[in-house]
Amino acid sequence: MVCLLSILFIVQSLIFAQDDVTELMRLTTNSKSGFEYFLQDCEQILKIPSGSQSDYRPDTLGFSLKLSNDNKFFTLVDQILPKDRRGDDRGFTHGYLLKMDKDIDGRLNISIVLSNDLFTQEINGEAYKKGEGIWVVPQHFSEERKIVLSLNNIKQDHVIFWNISTGPHHIVHQQNPGNPLSTSNQQEAVHDALSKTPLKFQERIPVWDGRPDQFGALLEADLGFQKSILHVADGLIQLTLYAKTGLKLSTLKDANSYDTSIGGNFVMKVPDVPILGQTQIKTKTDITTQFHQTGIVTKPSLDVTIGNNYVRAGFDWTSYIGKLQNHVDYNLPSLNQEKVGNDDIVNLYLEFSLDVPKK
Repeated sequence: MVCLLSILFIVQSLIFAQDDVTELMRLTTNSKSGFEYFLQDCEQILKIPSGSQSDYRPDTLGFSLKLSNDNKFFTLVDQILPKDRRGDDRGFTHGYLLKMDKDIDGRLNISIVLSNDLFTQEINGEAYKKGEGIWVVPQHFSEERKIVLSLNNIKQDHVIFWNISTGPHHIVHQQNPGNPLSTSNQQEAVHDALSKTPLKFQERIPVWDGRPDQFGALLEADLGFQKSILHVADGLIQLTLYAKTGLKLSTLKDANSYDTSIGGNFVMKVPDVPILGQTQIKTKTDITTQFHQTGIVTKPSLDVTIGNNYVRAGFDWTSYIGKLQNHVDYNLPSLNQEKVGNDDIVNLYLEFSLDVPKK
């Protein structure tokens, strides 16, 4: 069903993009003989603009920090949700992503991303209460660590956009004491500190399950189509629709997948905000269907960002419908009093960029 929707979306987008299709045909039919001219024609096709009026600035260096948790907004929102929608520190628990990206001559972007996600499962019958009434919960765990180098044209807002990524892929089962980048160490330290507050958090104790760590490599490739369909007040309000598909390959067992996505970006520019100056409020909705080696999962999401050309902050909220990909062994459904289901995951992120003068 989602594949059919993706096809219908692309057809609809092509109708919106008649001028772009005409331009594609012109470039193709006027191509000269010879491989070099063919490459030149391809480059011109890839440079056709989507029609959106983005605030993309060439010659910039960008930085991003993203924090993820199954307890929405680090339990602040969980307290008002029904019990079956709250995080429970089972399965995906928390993670982080650090990213640095650089523009290349206004044509491409190169980025390096370090990410680490924690997955856990309580050890049955081993939880106990301390003298202060604090629960201590031993748990098995795995950490999924990636260092990914990417090349793409996503920031340039072309009709056709693409991304290629590669890097090491690591599944960790043994704890690394003293390593501040370890998500199991981070969880243990945070829960220990919060157990001493009126919140009385459970203490979480990571325990090795005897499995060896796994080392591999990954390759990811994405290709998409986007088209701006709405401009109001000289670009102060914009709507861009997109569809994309992607393939993820890894040497680790059951870690391959094929993804399809459809969505839209709504942008509203607010001039002359105090301190920030001209500010953008961006809302992105997306539905991604992931076909992996043990099942299918659909991931609807909402992403909200506010900021200017230099600093942006936001969140994205993702639900998971279907069978989770579990090459990490502990990517398990949530287990609450009401029902068994998949946790919603909330990411909080901060982005900022610097102008880099040309030499």
